[in-house]
Amino acid sequence: MTENVEPKTNADLALVGTDNRGLVLTNLNDMQMASQIILQSGLCPDGYKTKEQVFVGLQAGAEIGLKPMQALNSIAVIRGKPTLWGDAALGLVKKSGLLSEFSEEVTGDGDGMIACVKSVRKDGEVLSTVETTFSVADAKTATLWSKTGPWTTHPKRMLKYKARAFNLRDNFPDVLMGLHLTEEMEGEEPLPAPECDTPPRKERRKKIESTTVTEDNSSPPLEQPVAPDTEEVKEDSKDEGAAGTAFDTAEYDKVFKKFDLLGGNNFVEFAADVLCMDEEEVDSPEKFTVEMLEQLKRHLETEGA
Repeated sequence: MTENVEPKTNADLALVGTDNRGLVLTNLNDMQMASQIILQSGLCPDGYKTKEQVFVGLQAGAEIGLKPMQALNSIAVIRGKPTLWGDAALGLVKKSGLLSEFSEEVTGDGDGMIACVKSVRKDGEVLSTVETTFSVADAKTATLWSKTGPWTTHPKRMLKYKARAFNLRDNFPDVLMGLHLTEEMEGEEPLPAPECDTPPRKERRKKIESTTVTEDNSSPPLEQPVAPDTEEVKEDSKDEGAAGTAFDTAEYDKVFKKFDLLGGNNFVEFAADVLCMDEEEVDSPEKFTVEMLEQLKRHLETEGA
């Protein structure tokens, strides 16, 4: 395992390889050491607060061909994801040697402004042309127009960067490796969390108002629920229907004994947790169907494997 190196002085930088353009980070040790030194220097961009964040920034930059300080100055974290500043993205595309032609302009005034970007990619003899636009109408649809920040102070540039982002990501995905442009993400609202049909666990569990405590401050042992007479259960479950196969005393006893052998001490709470039900729905044996008991049995077999 690679030792976690945390240098305390910049003299340790001599241990990292360099060339005529600065640091050459070739292994995990180099990355850790450089991350610590850069962070301690006080010259790290504001978005990087920890050594681990600097490390991720260096790695993200290395994957698209940026040197260490280029990476930290070109990559910004927006809502937890690395993004690339628009000028750095265009620089990488030009450096790739794949860009044959590039142009961009913003025309119109007021609500009629529209940014147009055109790029021509050359792969051998094959040319690929992509033209993208982004207008004030598009910005309004995305609820970006007049939003506090650069969309208010530099609206023309933001339109241009939006059009540039779409263009470069469409025509040079292999150069940008899926990174979005920082300006492209400015003002964008985070996606809402996906809705779940199952209510939160705390809303499915019955609240316990008080607990009886014995003299030695331990909870009293839970008494095993007594299974009702089989004949009575059969009478009570005649109308069970679609709710599932009716209660089976023998199956219930098997499940409870298995739970007891595995060291369980609260069968009702266990059953409610596994079946995602409230405790009052499983607080007596006759409330269990065969299907419910089978589910509990499978869970116990997995736990006891």
